[in-house]
Amino acid sequence: MASRNFKVGTVYTRVLGLLKAGAIKEKPLWFDVVEAFPPIIPTMYNRAPIPGKPRKLYYWEDEVREKFYKEFKFIEPTNLFEADNKPTICDRFIKHYEQFTREEADNDIAFAKSKEALEQEGVNFRTHKEKEKGIPSLISAEETTTSEEDHDIKDIFQL
Repeated sequence: MASRNFKVGTVYTRVLGLLKAGAIKEKPLWFDVVEAFPPIIPTMYNRAPIPGKPRKLYYWEDEVREKFYKEFKFIEPTNLFEADNKPTICDRFIKHYEQFTREEADNDIAFAKSKEALEQEGVNFRTHKEKEKGIPSLISAEETTTSEEDHDIKDIFQL
């Protein structure tokens, strides 16, 4: 059954009431912080939104990612079931780029050096122009296996 209790106060006042009544035994982690530093603007459900447009978030990595994907046109598959959180090729590229921008003043030189550093690690890049010509895709050397190349589509359907 649905409740309209969310309209009767803030989350803080409702949790405070539950603590006093004994319905909750432990304070939530955020409770002491909100008690010490209450919000300046009350957090009611019917509060009018703050006027003006929200600020756009800016991350310098986004510009590098944009340039990376425009030049190389590759979106690497990610397995969300793996818990190891292995960095993508783009993430590794950004780490190298960050390191080289500290050394170099020119971003284009840092971009080229980052590409070279990943090529030394075994990543084969191809640009959008190479993709149109039919040159094989961006693949990490450690991720390729010969067994994948040996299979034919006819073999997939055989038991």
